[in-house]
Amino acid sequence: MLAYSPKYLVVLLLCFVPLVLHFRDRTAERYYRNQAPQMVSQLSQAGTQEDNNSTSFQHDGVFDGTAEGAPRIAQVSMQFGGNFDLVFERGLRTHIENGEKWGYPTHYLRQDIVGKGDIAQGVYDKLLYLQTVMVGEMTKPFGKRAEWLVWFDADTVLLNNNVPWTIFLPPTEGMFRDIHILIAKDWNGFNAGVFLIRVCEWSVDVLSDAIALPRLRPEIDLPLREQNALEWAFSQPQNLKHRIYQPKHWFNTYDEYYADQGEVVMKGCLLVHFPGMGDSRSDAMGHWLDKLDHSPEQLRVPLAETSYPSEIEAYWSALRRAADMLHNSHVFMDEVRKEESDISADGERRFAEKLAEAERKLQYVIQGEDPANKDHLGEAVSKLDQAIQEAKKDFSQLVKMQEEQAGNKTEEEEEQQQH
Repeated sequence: MLAYSPKYLVVLLLCFVPLVLHFRDRTAERYYRNQAPQMVSQLSQAGTQEDNNSTSFQHDGVFDGTAEGAPRIAQVSMQFGGNFDLVFERGLRTHIENGEKWGYPTHYLRQDIVGKGDIAQGVYDKLLYLQTVMVGEMTKPFGKRAEWLVWFDADTVLLNNNVPWTIFLPPTEGMFRDIHILIAKDWNGFNAGVFLIRVCEWSVDVLSDAIALPRLRPEIDLPLREQNALEWAFSQPQNLKHRIYQPKHWFNTYDEYYADQGEVVMKGCLLVHFPGMGDSRSDAMGHWLDKLDHSPEQLRVPLAETSYPSEIEAYWSALRRAADMLHNSHVFMDEVRKEESDISADGERRFAEKLAEAERKLQYVIQGEDPANKDHLGEAVSKLDQAIQEAKKDFSQLVKMQEEQAGNKTEEEEEQQQH
């Protein structure tokens, strides 16, 4: 009979499978599609939630008063290969919910851009997509564009949505205005799983350099591919002042699978990342996702009860002191240049050389991989302070000596005129 013919069963099966796949994809798309807040009441509620967690540091609210309603943050991510993965979808949902709470749009790529399934090439989709979103924001007028983009890898779970991304942003004065990318490192160096990058022309240039690097400079070794390429780009001498490393446990904590490397998920941790875990990753992510579903109160700790406020305030306070010391050094050199004396040119060179080494050491710590190290930063600040004080003392003595010499010369001239 027709119903039992193998040939017709195969035909029916071939017709049925695409319908199943289509239904699966459409169902997942409908369920996990990012639905940014649309109603003013929702936005007002998000602002109230942030105000309830406000602190004295850089935490200015969901919307910047000068931004005409634009979100300060937009979230960006992707899934390599475009394959449906339930664990990744559940992880993505935690980020989308975070965005809905704080008013952050979430951009998520599900298709390959380059590589056609070759992971060695496909990983650069990450930079390409981030660049796409970056340029998209740049095409908007000021006041309508996001200020910062947050990249998060698909193998992350956002645990505590009481911690807004804005608390990590740099202050808006002095040298901090030049900081355009906030990064963290592990035992292998910079990790590109989670980072924040400012919406600006510098970011477009750096992403372009990183994307082009493998083709234009094939001699450069990039074992970690797009991660090394991005690190190379922002580590060029002209870019060092625009990057700053922050403690990894703030926004890129690894699962305790890496406990032997000192990884601990602290109380109220914002996010947990699962890099390089192979077959163990799905179970580990599922563990945290189940815990978030069943006992959210254990993970979603109020911001004031976490260590974030004190740690972040101490971090920027230490860097402010370093910035003030560099400013003091520059002010002193300006005074030397303005001094109307015969020793100005020689003094400028002498004191500039004396301060330059201490300034370089302090800049090295600030722009290095561990500016949060209080001992290293404090020592560098103290050395520059000491160099400034010694230079001021020496310069005062030189000015006094010149004044005495000028006085003696005047007296000799007067005596000669009398005779």
